[in-house]
Amino acid sequence: SDGMVPRGAKVQCKRGEAIMESIILLRRQLKEAHEWLEATMRKVPPAQLHRKPPGKTESVAMAYAHLVLGEDSAINSMVRRTAPLALTSWAGKTGLCNVSGRSTVLWADSKAEVEPDLPRFRVFAQAVYANSDACLASMGDTDLERKADTLMGQRTVRWVFTGAVIAAIHDFTREVRFLQDARDARATAMSGLGF
Repeated sequence: SDGMVPRGAKVQCKRGEAIMESIILLRRQLKEAHEWLEATMRKVPPAQLHRKPPGKTESVAMAYAHLVLGEDSAINSMVRRTAPLALTSWAGKTGLCNVSGRSTVLWADSKAEVEPDLPRFRVFAQAVYANSDACLASMGDTDLERKADTLMGQRTVRWVFTGAVIAAIHDFTREVRFLQDARDARATAMSGLGF
């Protein structure tokens, strides 16, 4: 079992029912956000993944890499107070170049021109998702309200999960879905015109 409680099930907890229900809810929200993200990424045509739009915008693949590295950094650096997976157990294996030995935040801010090796990176992303879930699963009564040092000052661990990680996944996924829907609508309109 993955520790998740089926929807609608009554939860009986010995220690802090509200806290345990919050952890269960956060785990479910995080799992569903990751599933939606990965389902969306699978629908992006390969030709579109690495296409860099005009201006300062990065490709979908690079934005995805930044999102996953951000989660790795947020959960490990802010919540667990350890080095991110990309710099420890996954150093040199992420599918990204030049991450080893650098802060993942610095790598993300560098706007590296080299696109990620997506098959390898997706394996790394699964490890990041499992790490985030394991972090939540290991929490006790007071962990969600513990303060964490973030780029926005001190916030609760609950905020790191909801305000930083889950919200970022939702924002990115909505944007990619919007772009895909617009591309599909444009293609449908063009085919209706005989193109």
